[in-house]
Amino acid sequence: AWIPHETKEAFFRAGVGHILAVSGLHMAIVALFAGLLVRWILSVSTWILLKFPVRKVAVASGCAAALFYAALSGFSPSSQRAFIMVLSFGLALFLKRHQEPINALFLAAWLILAQDPFSAASPGFILSFSAVFFLIWFSPWIGRGKAPFNLLRLAIVAWAATLPVTTAFFHRVALLAIPVNWVLVPIIGTLVLPALFGLVVLDFMPSAFSFLLLPFWKLLRLSFLWMEKGVSLCSRLSFSSIHLWTPSLYLSFFFYLSLFSLGGILSYEKRVFKPLLALGAAGVFGAFLFQYVPLRFG
Repeated sequence: AWIPHETKEAFFRAGVGHILAVSGLHMAIVALFAGLLVRWILSVSTWILLKFPVRKVAVASGCAAALFYAALSGFSPSSQRAFIMVLSFGLALFLKRHQEPINALFLAAWLILAQDPFSAASPGFILSFSAVFFLIWFSPWIGRGKAPFNLLRLAIVAWAATLPVTTAFFHRVALLAIPVNWVLVPIIGTLVLPALFGLVVLDFMPSAFSFLLLPFWKLLRLSFLWMEKGVSLCSRLSFSSIHLWTPSLYLSFFFYLSLFSLGGILSYEKRVFKPLLALGAAGVFGAFLFQYVPLRFG
């Protein structure tokens, strides 16, 4: 509510509106940062390392930080999904069990829909789960190469996975979403969220540490000001976003079929190449057929 409407509109035009919301990326960074911080603090003492399960304490601390972050957001669908996924991975690490990301995603969907079936029709739920599903599906391809190219691939897949949903609900496509996210996501992960987490931690620390509040606050303020100026500049470009018609259900289905096929071709074994290529071709042809050719049934 404290963010001006003009700022929100600029972020959405640039395709980075998710930065102003509580996203799974934010929560994962907070949980990881909290867990690593607790583990580093406890590892200073050899006696603690020998007497206590430091790894389990760090995992529990990360899950607690994720819960606190989700509570601050009011447990929105995206924060619920992210917290359940973080909790399932945390329990797997705690119990020394292997956990597949897709299983954690489906568990999150099942628990959210069991609590509120109508959330399946909300834009936040659909955007969140479609983006994460395809990020998991494309993950072998995203993880190849060096970090800058990994972030670029992640931005491409997230943009494509949410394209039909954003068009259907908001009738807008942000053409600059990929490069702007490519630049801003590292800033969020390395400056903004650590500074915000530091402010929260320092609030519970003794007054002797109060001298650190000002540097953390300045870092958070400057980071957001830089982001706001950069995003506002991008959003003012005439080609930053375009308005499109609402895609039909058939077009969305065949688009996702093609995207799923492309993910299989890029990420998995060669023996599935031909079947997935056939699925992708069927998806493109079906999208054209149902969108541009008038058909009658019955």
